[in-house]
Amino acid sequence: MIDIAHKNILLDVGDTLVKITEPFEIYTNRAIEQLFYYLTDNNNLSITAFTASSMKIRNEIRAEAHKTLEEFSFSYFLRRIEEKLLVSFLDDFEKVEAAYVSEELKITSLINGTIPFLESAKSANKKLYIATNNFSAIHVILLLEQFDLLRFVDGIFISGEMGVRKPSAGFIDSICKSADLDKTETIIIGDKPTMDLQAALNSGIDSIWYNPSSKENPDSVLFTYQVQHHHQLNFV
Repeated sequence: MIDIAHKNILLDVGDTLVKITEPFEIYTNRAIEQLFYYLTDNNNLSITAFTASSMKIRNEIRAEAHKTLEEFSFSYFLRRIEEKLLVSFLDDFEKVEAAYVSEELKITSLINGTIPFLESAKSANKKLYIATNNFSAIHVILLLEQFDLLRFVDGIFISGEMGVRKPSAGFIDSICKSADLDKTETIIIGDKPTMDLQAALNSGIDSIWYNPSSKENPDSVLFTYQVQHHHQLNFV
């Protein structure tokens, strides 16, 4: 059992609070197929050609974000598709975005122990902040609503809205500044060493590596604590 006295807990989402049951390429391919039905002009592309080309654009944007640590919004993704494929989407981008993320929501489940873990933290008067990399803000909100997690959250910070992503120091620095958090009283919980733990290291806050499968840490990223189960954390 690890005692956590920090007042502010930053929470990663994917593979920390929830898990996705399919590989990125599979569910993203289905999500992109949904976009085809929201085109007002498809430039005579078939759904197969549209999906393949849009997947290439998605992977280009994703690679660019990983390289620069700048995050691009979902609307940017749609505009890139429009420009490169000479197509047009409905003006209501939020409706299009909701259709896209619905495919991922279908194959997402709550990690066992998440609710008791969050209840324990709130009972100890901890402030809980979502701190996640995601180009779709709507996706994160719908995900939190789907599993009734919003009731635990004191703030939500999504890279797609912030324009910067983990492991950039600017990601956590921006959160601490916006929420007026003392870094010495702030800790992040996440599953990815090169994202969550490195972001904490870059920004100078403590970190908890949630590592249920006891994975290796190939890049030897430094962290403060490591747990396999949420119930190993005791909030004091």
